[in-house]
Amino acid sequence: CTSLGSVRKPELISKVLEFSLSVRIHLYQKKLHLKIIIQLFEINNLLIIFDKPAVRSQDSLTVICSVSNNTSTKHSSEITWKYIKDNWDTIHARYSSGFLLFTRLVKTCCENFATKEDYTDVEEFFKTHPVPGAKRSIEQALESIQVNTACICRDSAGLKSFLKR
Repeated sequence: CTSLGSVRKPELISKVLEFSLSVRIHLYQKKLHLKIIIQLFEINNLLIIFDKPAVRSQDSLTVICSVSNNTSTKHSSEITWKYIKDNWDTIHARYSSGFLLFTRLVKTCCENFATKEDYTDVEEFFKTHPVPGAKRSIEQALESIQVNTACICRDSAGLKSFLKR
């Protein structure tokens, strides 16, 4: 699952994230199979069955975290954070009861940010979407953002000078 996080192109990053919460689709010939299922859709004599997640539930958050932690491109963290915010209701409903994985997701998806804007965005998001069980993880992620921001402010001039040589 973690190897899925190594993609670099923004469109592939988005596809991996979509896959992480996706639902398996099974196509059956309408006349050959009869199943009791949750949802049925009939299209051109095919029965489409939405039944199980394509990624096992315990692995979905691992996929999302691995994409977020892909430091070979800044796009990974940004796209993952947007994906998490856009799909928060689904993610929270499915995984908030799995304390360890969920707190890992909350921390991992934000800790690589390094701007004041990122800090404010993360802080505001979790103020409006509280996760009491992940309070410490949120605090740690915000602290990591502050440290990253301070390092960039402190070292950026020296690094630029060094790279110009």
